[in-house]
Amino acid sequence: MSERILLEWGRESVRVLTVSEELTRRAAKLAVSTSFIDHADPGVPAQEAGVRLRIWLDEVHVPKGKCTVVLPREAVVIRRLSLPPASPEELPEMVRFQAATKASAPIESLVLDYLQVPGTDAEGGQQVITMTVDRTQLDRITRVLDAAGLQVDHVTMSALTVAQLVRAQLGGELGQVQPDMVIYQVGRRVEFSIIDQGTLIFSHALQLPEAAAEGDPLKPLKSELTRSIVSLNQTHPQAAIERCFYVSGDHDTNVMQLLRQRFPRGFETISSTGALKGIETAGYESLVGAELPHADDRLRIDLLNPRRKVERPDRRKLYWGVGGALAALSALFGYLVFHTAQSRLKTSIQLLQTDIKDLEKKLDIGKPRLTDFDRLAKWKEKDADTIELWNILQAQLPGTDRIYFTSLNITPQNGDVVARYTGKAQARTRSDADTLNQALAENGFAVTPKDVVISNRDQNYPVPIDLDISLLRSKPVNPLEPAVAPATSVKTAVTPAQTNGGR
Repeated sequence: MSERILLEWGRESVRVLTVSEELTRRAAKLAVSTSFIDHADPGVPAQEAGVRLRIWLDEVHVPKGKCTVVLPREAVVIRRLSLPPASPEELPEMVRFQAATKASAPIESLVLDYLQVPGTDAEGGQQVITMTVDRTQLDRITRVLDAAGLQVDHVTMSALTVAQLVRAQLGGELGQVQPDMVIYQVGRRVEFSIIDQGTLIFSHALQLPEAAAEGDPLKPLKSELTRSIVSLNQTHPQAAIERCFYVSGDHDTNVMQLLRQRFPRGFETISSTGALKGIETAGYESLVGAELPHADDRLRIDLLNPRRKVERPDRRKLYWGVGGALAALSALFGYLVFHTAQSRLKTSIQLLQTDIKDLEKKLDIGKPRLTDFDRLAKWKEKDADTIELWNILQAQLPGTDRIYFTSLNITPQNGDVVARYTGKAQARTRSDADTLNQALAENGFAVTPKDVVISNRDQNYPVPIDLDISLLRSKPVNPLEPAVAPATSVKTAVTPAQTNGGR
């Protein structure tokens, strides 16, 4: 009978769950925790911290052996990246290239793994959720645990293991039909996660204030709920969260009451009861989820052994070997007939083969990277900020006392065009419409002329404008220098929040 060790590495505490394994039967054997701060203090040498941790582990009868480490949500940096289409073999390298442009530290100083969001986005590309940890921090964790007699073989994150527990308790139905929210609470620490299409698309953590603190102690929780839903709407405009699953070993009645109010039709509490046989595991839900088997990789990462580029077998050596053997046979036959000529020919062939191999190797090494950079460059041409595009147009507009818009769409482009603007507006006079078109044409916009027919829709603004313009890349415009300065400060009728961006 073997025994698995699962350890949650917090900043101020360590929680351990041991699970015995016998054939297909798994049973929780021991669940212990301690307020142990030396392990996370970089000022304490890893060897010394590991020895102290081993003393405590011996006191609570935790054996030595292989260990799975679960990091809390706040220890991991999560980002959503948009990428051009790539094969499964090339995707890990593509993720690293794009992540390097977003990271605040050199990518070599980080450990990175990711989850692929199923399907494609509106632009035909694909999205991934990256998860990074400082490499120095991860090295310290492995060195401390190694000194404590624990060999780390897997490193994951609590948001994923708790989601795995919820999915197992629901029979695999988490986030399949529509996005679901998972709230995980340990003491005053609360983690928020949104699961869609079976994978994690958003996660955040906060620390609730002390109960005796002034003001509403649940105010941070309310704000974070709103933030989570807003974040979802940015990537899933038509989606709505109707189900919320609350996971905690010590239920907070105030938090549960708030969640019932926010999700009146879909609030449910999830416990670890029944997930593993053996002792009670309430309060150790993140560790129980880490021990449950995965049906697929949609909730699985390993920061110790992250996804890497799959190298295809290089058969060129085989081909060259076969060719070399054939050449050798031909050379041997020629040796018997023309000894001198064969000797010179064989030497020349070997030199040419060596040069060809060296040149092909150099070309093959650089070609995938050059292709990836070229694809990323073309992709990022369309990665324009809708707010900046709006500011460029707004700088050329008069006040609403002359023209107002009823609709406006901004679609980022690539190539010679930065963005295309289409929409409807009403002007007081034909002169106002002509003045606007002239100002746009003089400030880097290509204006598509349209016939103007006087309308009775608005008697005060009878001249309709059918806007169809393109912002040219060859003529950058300074949005801080408006072409027409109105006599008084008047807000335009359309704000950035009302535009429908094409991104």
